[in-house]
Amino acid sequence: MELKKIGVLSLGKIAGLMGLVAGIIAVIILTVIQKILTGLPTAQLAMSELYSLSLKTALIIPLYYAVIGFIWGTVIALIYNLAAKYIGGIKFELKK
Repeated sequence: MELKKIGVLSLGKIAGLMGLVAGIIAVIILTVIQKILTGLPTAQLAMSELYSLSLKTALIIPLYYAVIGFIWGTVIALIYNLAAKYIGGIKFELKK
C-alpha cells in the first residue's frame, strides 16, 4: 500500500493538539524551575527573575505551541502531498 495523500486539516489538527500538549509540559517544567529558583538565597534571586512565569504567560505558551503546531502540520501535509504527487508516496504494509 502507498500513502498518496494526507488530509491537510487532519494533520494540522493533530499537530496542533500535540503542540498544545508540548506547551503544557513546557509550562510545568518552567513552573518547577521557577519554584526551585525562588527558594534560593537572595543573591541568586536575580537569576530567578529571568525564569519568572506569570499566569498570562502560562496560558499563552500552550496556545502559541498549538498554533505553531497547526501551521507546521498543514505545511508539512501540503509539502508531502506535492512530493507524493511527483515521486510517489510512502509505502507501508498493514497486518490483518
